[in-house]
Amino acid sequence: MPHRICQWSLVPTDRQRHGFSMMEIIVTMMIMGVMAGVAAPRIVSNLSDYRAESAANRIASDLRLAQKHARTTGTSETVTFDVVNDRYSFSTIPDPKLKTLIYSVNVADYPYSAEIPLVNMGGTESVTFNGLGFPGTSGTLTVTSGQSSWVVNLEAASGALTVAKESADAESD
Repeated sequence: MPHRICQWSLVPTDRQRHGFSMMEIIVTMMIMGVMAGVAAPRIVSNLSDYRAESAANRIASDLRLAQKHARTTGTSETVTFDVVNDRYSFSTIPDPKLKTLIYSVNVADYPYSAEIPLVNMGGTESVTFNGLGFPGTSGTLTVTSGQSSWVVNLEAASGALTVAKESADAESD
């Protein structure tokens, strides 16, 4: 059994030490603060990119819905974009939740928190799919969230839709 010289020894034994010192807590908090400061801008940037991409994919999916609806019913379907209020609506498709209302989506709302700053569907802010599901014109629209921008392209000849991240070169023009 080891002998102790003094009851108030400077080296704590296992029985005397029960927690962390104030210095250990302060150093740990400082390290966590530095790590959070480095990671926060990247997290915000990734979140904005995710929101813009999700909103662009939602719009592309809904344009495909309009194409399918026009093809299935044999009648035209128009999707109208409201860039002031960051929303779009359909001409005849009912809202899935409230069948008495026309289907519309506001991309400024949760979970997208995005904007539709630019729509050019052949010089208008709407696109009409004929009874065969083909759009009357080609066009593009831009979806943004924070510094991130995504573009939805609609091809008139084939009715194909593509979603792509807007390049930095296009943003600087």
